[in-house]
Amino acid sequence: MLFEWLQPAFRELLQRRERFPHALLLYGSAGIGKHELAMQLGKALLCDHPSGDGLPCGLCTHCRLIAAGTHPDWFPVGLELNDSGKLSSEIKIGQIRELCQNLTQTRHSGRYKIAIINPAERMNRNAANSLLKTLEEPVPETLLLLVSSQPSRLPATIRSRCQQLRIKAPDAASIKAWLGKNYGALDTEALYAASAGSPVAAGEIAARDLLQVRSEVLQDLRALLEGTLNPVAMAEKWKDADLRWIFSWLTGWVEDLILIGGGGRQAVLNGDMIKPLTALCERAEPAKLFDLHERVLHAKQLLDSSVNHRLLYESLLLEWSGIRRH
Repeated sequence: MLFEWLQPAFRELLQRRERFPHALLLYGSAGIGKHELAMQLGKALLCDHPSGDGLPCGLCTHCRLIAAGTHPDWFPVGLELNDSGKLSSEIKIGQIRELCQNLTQTRHSGRYKIAIINPAERMNRNAANSLLKTLEEPVPETLLLLVSSQPSRLPATIRSRCQQLRIKAPDAASIKAWLGKNYGALDTEALYAASAGSPVAAGEIAARDLLQVRSEVLQDLRALLEGTLNPVAMAEKWKDADLRWIFSWLTGWVEDLILIGGGGRQAVLNGDMIKPLTALCERAEPAKLFDLHERVLHAKQLLDSSVNHRLLYESLLLEWSGIRRH
């Protein structure tokens, strides 16, 4: 599926197919569908019978081989599962070396060899250096699509050797309209807030029924401030939860508390939770919210490292308890 706000960029790219660079960096806000855009573009370039709007047919031999993961000219590279069954925090040199070796082989389709690296900013230094040689000495009829939400984390040597295209984020009204059309049975405002306006994230939240989890986590945070729950017990309760979501929600809630405390209720992201957040604001020390916000942002970054996530979460909950107004 290609989001409607990505279709202009898709058409623009197809119009440039006769003069594609050897490497294209698609960048923009997280969760707006950049990876799907790259996937659809790559498939369209290999498809035998694209539709009138240029999208791949999904039925031809090339489309079926891509769907089965056996197309000889199709090379997606991303975060892999580690030995514990969790996604690795980085794209490693072995993955990029294998990709570069595959790109030197003879094309089977007579068209492009397509490589998609997502998220490109997660390549570790050695992996990025390994890719650099291929970027400097591109293989003919090969297209590398790098997808990134944080292009500044890519080495300048990588960025300078890619043609860059910024994918614009849709406005709030467009996202909410799309959510209403696709998830009308759910609270659209809550889904928008829980996903921080990311359509991709909204789909995962809806599929995993995370709106209820979000509500319960906020209730527990209130209990921490009221002293009826302690941080260790809360960390134990949510030990199997996906901390990416909890830290993301906590970031938004702290930002909203700062806004509410400063009289900016109309600007809050979590408008569906304005009443409980207002109650929390009355219990929180305003000056401590700014320090907590910085701590949460730092903790979110550490989720991609080897730090003990359980201890990180407990530490964050202790700091949350410390914002209680005396």
